[in-house]
Amino acid sequence: MEAEVTGEEVKACVMGDGPPKAPEPVEEFELVPMLTREQILEADDIEARVVDLRPVWPGAVTVCAMTGEERGRFDLEFTGSVDDKKIRMREYMVVNMVHDANGGQMFTKEDIPLLSKKNGWALDQIFNVATSLAGITEESEKELEEN
Repeated sequence: MEAEVTGEEVKACVMGDGPPKAPEPVEEFELVPMLTREQILEADDIEARVVDLRPVWPGAVTVCAMTGEERGRFDLEFTGSVDDKKIRMREYMVVNMVHDANGGQMFTKEDIPLLSKKNGWALDQIFNVATSLAGITEESEKELEEN
């Protein structure tokens, strides 16, 4: 996977700047533009950074953000069983709980493969809010796994 890396990103990595800070919480009175399905699916959201490893190694590497699918596979590497539904759990939650500005469902199950290629951090943000609103806790997830 080739990623385009700008000079600013290279400068940030070499100078030791850490990862981008999470956005500040949105205040209720602040107007935030609502995204459309197309804006989300077309967003170039897989960030890449060059990390200078000298003097330990003789050069640099490019590190890219995980997609939703990569994040799901990463998580499941440590839990054992790997099945497609568990890998794409975040995407299923996005499909079921994200709505457009008019209150309609933004995505369908057919969008899951497209969503799995989107930025894993962004999907995590939606997933965390969605599970909270759905009343899904770590305890309830463990109960489902046991049954």
